[in-house]
Amino acid sequence: MTAAIEFDNVACTFISKDAPSQRYTAVENVSLTVGGGEFVSVVGPTGCGKSTLLKTMAGVIAPAAGEVKLKKGCSASLLALGTGFMPELTGRENVFLGGMLIGMKAGEIRKRFDDIVAFAELEDSIDMPYYTYSSGMKSRLEFALSIQRNPDILL
Repeated sequence: MTAAIEFDNVACTFISKDAPSQRYTAVENVSLTVGGGEFVSVVGPTGCGKSTLLKTMAGVIAPAAGEVKLKKGCSASLLALGTGFMPELTGRENVFLGGMLIGMKAGEIRKRFDDIVAFAELEDSIDMPYYTYSSGMKSRLEFALSIQRNPDILL
């Protein structure tokens, strides 16, 4: 079997922080299967639950009801690039920290480190504090790390 994500009757409900007695349902009764080699687009108006659906697929948030299953393989998400990156650390230190937070082992990060830095075109800046990076430099490093995981499913 190739990699796949299965959604079975998934719902995501949130409690309003302004009015705790009010609940907001962003996703309700979604069932679908995305198999290996398939491309799927999530399209809809602002506020319809697209990002919530993708965050649920990525495991960033848990559904209030139903079940999300990743069958065989690994997934990676571009929804929250740079999660865990610390401004005071260098680019090098953030690659290791960020890589471990997305599930990479230290040996795997060491093995792919030069490719990550080369892809981000940050060879001359990798040992500078992350807070000195421009927004473009940060984005390139975060993206380079995410794609080096070589996921079966990319969200």
